[in-house]
Amino acid sequence: MQRISITVAPRSSTNTFVGLLPDGSVKIKLRAVPADGEANKALVSFLSKTWHVRKTDMRIISGFSSRKKILEIQDDTFSLDAALKLFQNKH
Repeated sequence: MQRISITVAPRSSTNTFVGLLPDGSVKIKLRAVPADGEANKALVSFLSKTWHVRKTDMRIISGFSSRKKILEIQDDTFSLDAALKLFQNKH
């Protein structure tokens, strides 16, 4: 199990990985609006597709109504380093 700090920028023109911030969090831009949990759903969906991790293995454990979130991934084969390389290769 891994926990990842994520900073979300909602209402962006595309869903995309921005990069690592100085605080160590991963910055993600999302098209979804931050209302009724839409941005949270979009975040899990985007990361699930990009990182090839089942949605059921991901959950937001902190920051439900904040731009700064903590995401928990319960897939033992998941590697953040490998996931970040996937982002860099796709973008």
